[in-house]
Amino acid sequence: MLAKIGITKKDSNVSGHGLRAQYAENAALIASVIPPTLGGTGGQMAKEDLDLKRAQVSEKLGHSRISITSAYYGSFGRTNSPDSPNRTKDAIAAAVQAIPLAKINDIPHDRMEDCIRLTTELMIVNAYVDPRLAHALWEYHSSRHCTAWLTPGENNIAALEAASNHFTQLQISNALKT
Repeated sequence: MLAKIGITKKDSNVSGHGLRAQYAENAALIASVIPPTLGGTGGQMAKEDLDLKRAQVSEKLGHSRISITSAYYGSFGRTNSPDSPNRTKDAIAAAVQAIPLAKINDIPHDRMEDCIRLTTELMIVNAYVDPRLAHALWEYHSSRHCTAWLTPGENNIAALEAASNHFTQLQISNALKT
């Protein structure tokens, strides 16, 4: 069916499984869970809470087992100690150092309110950033949705942390290449 509308690896460089995997990642982020494919660990919350949120994502995918989510966004592992209470703050701080200067631009007027909102949300986890950095993180998150700018939802911290993980991993990858 997807081939009939031009969605194939050959024609559009995407696959049905890839689209479903991204949907699963996005559903997890909306539930404040950072999937392993985006740098999340099993220690980001109590196992019972993580299992409940994974079950909700599984149901959105039409399944009833939480184990199915591993096929879409990786495994959280079997034993995980709790993440540091400063995990998000540390991820944001690492990204501040990793975001290329070319990505830190002036904020378009129509995005300023969103960037202030995102900056304020980050303050909840003691991550204090310039709104231009929040803009760069959110712009990357938006690009995962094939749009220049996605209007922030209710709880955006997981998405900002996942974007931070992206920039940190990119910096590590670039350092390994040199």
